[in-house]
Amino acid sequence: MKINFSDSLDKVVTDALALPEGGEGGTVSDEAVLELVHRLYDAVHGRSVATSIGRIAVAPPTVTFPKNVSLTLESRRDLLVLVACSDHLNGNGCRNGGASAPSKAPLRNGTR
Repeated sequence: MKINFSDSLDKVVTDALALPEGGEGGTVSDEAVLELVHRLYDAVHGRSVATSIGRIAVAPPTVTFPKNVSLTLESRRDLLVLVACSDHLNGNGCRNGGASAPSKAPLRNGTR
């Protein structure tokens, strides 16, 4: 299933909840999927808060892959692995066990 982080948070959550369990080592609950999606969505878009005049950005994105790239995930387990690797996407790369993500680490100080 493709999940596109340029979609609204509600659409990304709906798509992620539709993923099958997949993999071994237990299940990934709906609550865990919600937490994983929120963490990754915040990493891609930056943090924001809702105010009476609309959402206001309070922190920049922390990962560098483009928002308009669709991630192809086969299971909730793939989502779990992707989020576990998201701390490393900004400079260290990620070996993500099957989830589609950038294959090369972003440039840091002009080097890979």
